[in-house]
Amino acid sequence: MSITLEPVKEVLIYSAARLGLFLACYALMAGVWFAFNGTDGILFMPAVAALILSMLLSLSTFFSSTLYF
Repeated sequence: MSITLEPVKEVLIYSAARLGLFLACYALMAGVWFAFNGTDGILFMPAVAALILSMLLSLSTFFSSTLYF
């Protein structure tokens, strides 16, 4: 019996890519928030905006890649 880890590797790569996308969105949103509002609410509001933005970007790349199949 042969055990392959290929599906696990794909999930790890996908998860790392989603985490990287979220961190990039958070850095962008936190920078914009800091530029306009200072440090008030620097953790919560940019995190919510980054969650929404990264979700939309992930969905848009998913739908654009499935249109070709």
